[in-house]
Amino acid sequence: MDGQRPQNTLTRHVLERLQSKLRYVFSRPDSELDLDYLDFMCTHELIIMDALADQIELPVIVSSLREMRNLIICEVENNQQFPCIEIQVVEGERGRPKFAINHDQLQALMDTQLPITCIAKLLGELDIDWECALDSEETLPEAGVVVPEFPMPLTEGQIVYLKAVVDPMEPSDSHGRDIYCRYLQMFL
Repeated sequence: MDGQRPQNTLTRHVLERLQSKLRYVFSRPDSELDLDYLDFMCTHELIIMDALADQIELPVIVSSLREMRNLIICEVENNQQFPCIEIQVVEGERGRPKFAINHDQLQALMDTQLPITCIAKLLGELDIDWECALDSEETLPEAGVVVPEFPMPLTEGQIVYLKAVVDPMEPSDSHGRDIYCRYLQMFL
């Protein structure tokens, strides 16, 4: 009987914890159901229950959590909305065509949280390898930002503008997105 008591206590604790988390998720009247958090919670609880499988057996709960997680994943995949952005192609005087993209369209692309390389491919731009540019022999740490060679030459005014808007010492949470966004605004 003594062996059953700790097992019952542990089972009760795990079930109370699960009940508390589910109540928290479903009792938020001010917002719609947070599927990302619910998926995280189900995954986390499944990991805990798998780790405790030797001490407690809750096959119905585990299978229900797995089923709920599968339903959440299906719902998230079905409800993904991809932004539709129309970009006008303009024939330039020389070279390849340019994309006429305004600030709002560019911001919408940046808000998709796609990697910059993916956005560059969507826009048909060359992939800018910043790390490769920083490895060149001409790069000195005190020189600041290194701008790789662009497919079109920059005018003196464009170079001055680029130097003015890009501060290499400015902290950035966007991992270079802001610099790339400024480049696109200026040259496209």
